[in-house]
Amino acid sequence: MDKLRRLDRLQRLVEAAGGTVEGRKKLHKLVYLCQRSGTDLGQAFQFHMYGVYSPSLARDVDAATAWGLLEEKSSAGGAYEIRLLSEPRSAKIDPPVADIGLDTVRTLANESSATLEVLSTIVYLWDLDLRGEDLRISLRDVKGHLESLFNSAFDLAAQRFGIELNDALEAFLKPPLDAWRGCRTALSSSVFRRARRPRS
Repeated sequence: MDKLRRLDRLQRLVEAAGGTVEGRKKLHKLVYLCQRSGTDLGQAFQFHMYGVYSPSLARDVDAATAWGLLEEKSSAGGAYEIRLLSEPRSAKIDPPVADIGLDTVRTLANESSATLEVLSTIVYLWDLDLRGEDLRISLRDVKGHLESLFNSAFDLAAQRFGIELNDALEAFLKPPLDAWRGCRTALSSSVFRRARRPRS
């Protein structure tokens, strides 16, 4: 996908989020979850300290701000906000994209960045074919500091992505399995950090 189409679709995502997204961290999570819902935004993701991250998206945000399509500025609380400055040029350069991904953005736009960090990690782990205890233990391993948000994130994963984990909440109260079933090794491997495009 060429840059003009990527920037146009990025504008449409910010528009679907209400015209403003609270910081790049949240933007990366919304773009990832939008793509995972079926809307191609042309971005490739990998896993970093703060969850899913796209180097190509970071470059596109820089380009969008330089071209006056988006604005990135500090809000009253000191956090950065990304705002839509001009209407997407969709009618001229690109047909409408599937609504399902943008519907996901509209649904998740008011969730906190931390909640989206947990949710996107659940989805990422699921797409690495981790299931049940393996997924729960891996999530605790990489996002244990956000454990208070696991409940709401799993609810959103079930509602938006069909990810169902039996007895998920009870498992968080149990000590980790002794063997950890090799999850820590999997999470530290190059497989876990490789760039991934969303499934169509």
